[in-house]
Amino acid sequence: MSRLVAAALLLAAALPVAGSTPALDGLRGKARAALDRGDGIAAEVPLREAVRNGTPADAVRDLVGEALLLEGDRTEARRWLTEGAFAPDTAGNGWRVRGRLELAEGNLQRAAQAFDQALRFTPDDVGLWVDIARLRFSGGEQAQAIGAADHAVRLDPNNVRALELRGMLVREQYGLRAALPWFEAGLRIAPNDKALLGEYAATLGDLGQYRAMLAVCRKLIEVDPKNARALYLQAVLAARAGKTELARSILLRTGSALRDMPAAIQLNGILEYRAGNVNLAVEYFDRLSRMQPDNLEAQKMLARALDRQGDYRQILDRFEIVARQPWASPYMLALVTAGKAATCRALSCPGGAARRSSVRATAVGRTAGRAGRALQRSAEFRDQRAALCPGAARNAAQRRGAGGRHAPARRQSRCVGSTPAGWRCQDAGGRHDRSHCRL
Repeated sequence: MSRLVAAALLLAAALPVAGSTPALDGLRGKARAALDRGDGIAAEVPLREAVRNGTPADAVRDLVGEALLLEGDRTEARRWLTEGAFAPDTAGNGWRVRGRLELAEGNLQRAAQAFDQALRFTPDDVGLWVDIARLRFSGGEQAQAIGAADHAVRLDPNNVRALELRGMLVREQYGLRAALPWFEAGLRIAPNDKALLGEYAATLGDLGQYRAMLAVCRKLIEVDPKNARALYLQAVLAARAGKTELARSILLRTGSALRDMPAAIQLNGILEYRAGNVNLAVEYFDRLSRMQPDNLEAQKMLARALDRQGDYRQILDRFEIVARQPWASPYMLALVTAGKAATCRALSCPGGAARRSSVRATAVGRTAGRAGRALQRSAEFRDQRAALCPGAARNAAQRRGAGGRHAPARRQSRCVGSTPAGWRCQDAGGRHDRSHCRL
């Protein structure tokens, strides 16, 4: 019996087994080449097929997760990266991919923990240090991000991703022109790298070098005909040149790739506004304002589109409080003032009775909560008014003592203004009576 078992073992060892070291190394090499090209599907499909044929899932878990992350399927990528362990020789890359997943989802603390685990296995991995620099920059640690990027460049001065990131950090720190040599150095090594071409084109455009930007965009489209960033940059260039229809047609070619990109939403709104599609422009600017509530330019563009649309009620509802702030722009103040004037005209016209009743009903709801607070402050209000305008207080007392008879117009004073800073004394003829005023 023991001889039969030994023979079976020898036969099994002699047969080619899926997942054996030479076959697995070749499989992983092909998957890595596909991932470097940016083709996640070409990497994922053979790996899954190998697992179905008996290759241990732990031996390819990191690469399948990386392929899924590249395809944008974060849910499935998380399942692959967390449901089992990594093989010892793939643990470094596995933890790095897991950190990239957490970083993509905004979990900075978990991303840092995953990168710390990866450092235990591959402390000199250039790509890992590039990811660490991105993490630190995302967390607002710019000095630490620069240090990590410098370390990555020292480890491999010809690493394209390290040069790209260092150029982006230089652009943030020293300006647009200083970043160009870093991008150009990367392009000399990898002239068809899509990410580098995109950053280079965007930097040239921000510098105002539009001819050079257009040439780089065309190169990028040759490399990747459906590259959304290249199309977006060309649409921006066409919009700046006043070619609205051309810009719209180029932007339409991006499909839904830039649907959640704030700059693309703003560009869409501007183009629709120029084309006379004010309703669409309002939708774009409204969405942008909700995505970025502190974006003052988005608020101004939305108010302008609403003004052109004639929706003064919404201008007042949304921006009347904004216009009262000390940082409000003169343009916003002008729009709100025009909205108030237009609303007053609409309510006073012969056919405005229904609108007046609607406004009164709305006003009742809005002012009901203020009434109680106003009554509570009435005593304080009278005290402040008497202190700021004693002439009015004395005249009021004289009128009460005289049985309601009015004092001579020359000495009758009243307070004008809705706030203490705006109170001033006037006589009955409308002339300022400064003798009683403290302001």
